[in-house]
Amino acid sequence: MIADAYYVGKVLYPEQFTDVDPEKKADEIFVKFLGKVIYNDLKAQYGGFKKLDL
Repeated sequence: MIADAYYVGKVLYPEQFTDVDPEKKADEIFVKFLGKVIYNDLKAQYGGFKKLDL
């Protein structure tokens, strides 16, 4: 959920989040809480951060 919040910030306020790479930020968070990098595994399974077509 924390990583998702960064992604939402990047989408809604791109000028304030220019220095944030959501995928790298997600891995930073996963390392902090789980001790390992897992974003690419989650991305392969669930699709990762992407623009949604409505």
